Amino acid sequence: LGTSVSNQKTVEYANTLTMLHTLGFKNLFLSVEPQIGEIRTIDLTHIRWVIQGGESGSGKRPFNLEWARLMRDTCKARNVPYFFKQIDKKQEIPWDLMIREFPNFEL
Repeated sequence: LGTSVSNQKTVEYANTLTMLHTLGFKNLFLSVEPQIGEIRTIDLTHIRWVIQGGESGSGKRPFNLEWARLMRDTCKARNVPYFFKQIDKKQEIPWDLMIREFPNFEL
């Protein structure tokens, strides 16, 4: 089970996953896409995977690569597999963000 988070204002959605963990759900993930604003603080307790990316399409909003680097570093510090999906489907992903890690979900 997972939820989407797009900026600091929506980080509270990630907190609902903690409740699900207490109900026995173990394979929890966050989809941080499309990320449309900075996320400075996020609790990754019980999170088993983070997928991150920017917005695509004609009305896409800008994606700051520093948002990705901050999330990458947060995941690394918490030992959470990290998957960077895209900037906007047009820009090439920088080498330091070409990370495609997968979790070992429990069956």
